[in-house]
Amino acid sequence: MKNHSLLINLIVFFLVLFFFIILSALFPSRPVETISFPGTNLVLFLFSIFLFYFTQKKDLKKNKNRFFKLIVNSVLCFLSLFALGMIFNFIAFHFSQKTNAIFLPETKKEVFYIALSFLFSAFYEEILYRLYIPEQIKSFVCKIKSNFTVFVISEIPVLFLFALAHKYNGIFSVLNAGCAYIILRFFYKKTGNIFVNVASHFFYNLTMLFLALI
Repeated sequence: MKNHSLLINLIVFFLVLFFFIILSALFPSRPVETISFPGTNLVLFLFSIFLFYFTQKKDLKKNKNRFFKLIVNSVLCFLSLFALGMIFNFIAFHFSQKTNAIFLPETKKEVFYIALSFLFSAFYEEILYRLYIPEQIKSFVCKIKSNFTVFVISEIPVLFLFALAHKYNGIFSVLNAGCAYIILRFFYKKTGNIFVNVASHFFYNLTMLFLALI
């Protein structure tokens, strides 16, 4: 992460908690009956761009082999998410769990809006849950000698936050999101490139939408 003063880090961190976590808890999103331009996701996307540049150091490792490895890891991450999603969808179907109604697109314009929403949400969720929050917490507690303690403090709360953010669609969605966090965080730590996560997350959402449409 970039080096900033402790005061600046604390201010930004608590702004993020308030903006993304507290406001979301106080004013949860409600199911809508129409599909429109994802204005809220656009705002979160733009704020996440700031977080990305606030957090990331410049990556000077640019070569063809590295690019190929990033593509391979993106595919592996996507396939892992897809397999996980299919398993939990099968379990949810087996137990006949009722979920909130999902309004599927009926026009090309609605498909475009949903794809745009998926892109925005994949970006800000990966920046928030896989990059900024765990890495920032880790920087706050880095002086703790126990690596296990640092891991628990920086990873477990974020895992629960991400999982509970999907509670609107039932317990199996929460469990799926919790397991997906582990996969996505693993691939970020492996590659050091958050766009591997963004790409796999985005195409996973698109694939699940496509399967729902057919």
